[in-house]
Amino acid sequence: MPNEPLVERNRQLERSVRRWRLVSLVLALLLICAVAIGGILTAIPPSQEPGGLWHWLPWVRAREAERRAREAEDRALMEAVRAEQAAAERRAAKRAEDAANKEP
Repeated sequence: MPNEPLVERNRQLERSVRRWRLVSLVLALLLICAVAIGGILTAIPPSQEPGGLWHWLPWVRAREAERRAREAEDRALMEAVRAEQAAAERRAAKRAEDAANKEP
């Protein structure tokens, strides 16, 4: 058949066009993703504190609330321990004073 080289060349060109369409689609999707991510990060106002960029996320806020609650609990526990130590010191001082008063 005399047109065989033209048919083969046509197939090669069609494959090349399909490949470029696929590459173009992938590049367009990557561009859209990059623009979307940039827009999202630009639209979210970063906080003034370091590491506060993601503070708007609910799970980050929940983690911070849990951390603050643990710190408050630790402070309350330390205060209770200090109060107990102070009470023990007062009792020991009272016993020492009572013992000093009984000796004469």
